[in-house]
Amino acid sequence: MITIKFSWYKLLIAVVLITAIVVCTFRACNHTQPALTSSAPGKVIPKQIPITYKGKSGTVHTEIKVVQAEHDVWLEEYYQHLLKEARDSLKLKEAELKEVVAASVHTSGSVKISIKRDTVRVHDTLYPAQVFKYQNKFINLVGRIENDSMDLGYKTFDSLTFVTYTKKKNWFAKKELYLNAFSMNPNASIKGLQSVKITAPAPKWAVGITAGYYFNGQVFVPGVGIGITKTLIRW
Repeated sequence: MITIKFSWYKLLIAVVLITAIVVCTFRACNHTQPALTSSAPGKVIPKQIPITYKGKSGTVHTEIKVVQAEHDVWLEEYYQHLLKEARDSLKLKEAELKEVVAASVHTSGSVKISIKRDTVRVHDTLYPAQVFKYQNKFINLVGRIENDSMDLGYKTFDSLTFVTYTKKKNWFAKKELYLNAFSMNPNASIKGLQSVKITAPAPKWAVGITAGYYFNGQVFVPGVGIGITKTLIRW
């Protein structure tokens, strides 16, 4: 019969070290790799529906889950067209395109403008006309009304912000990647927000350094080694 002897403090150190390595590895895997939108390869990723809400400051935000897919994962036809249009416009190869964000901005509102009477000169002849001006930090309007027609010049100004971040539905869920867009113009809202990101497949083979305690047939001893690993299951 083989008798194994080891002290309790060495066993405690081994357990603490192994636990720390497992926890750090798990946190690193879940921190740097947000979950793919598709739950399984080969399934078509459907078009995501953006949600709109008003923040505490009154700014209207639009949020969408970022569609992440490897090259061999099927995408809904809308995303395929979005990627193809981006590649064609920029003359990119398939492997060069990493991410596409699409959005449209709708601005609506009303303004009150005072109209003044004036005259305009056309071929040395003065004609009566009505002119008006309006300006704020988002729009500039200048126009005049002559008879039954109106000549209007305008400039619009806006500032759009796009923020990408990760969040979890609950404490046990995996982190997912989201895109949030908003405008500083209170009369503007972002419609049709979509984001698709192409992620290269992770390599199945890797060379790494391992550290821990090993059983040499009699006692546990600390050790460091270099090994080749092959990924069988990824999470």
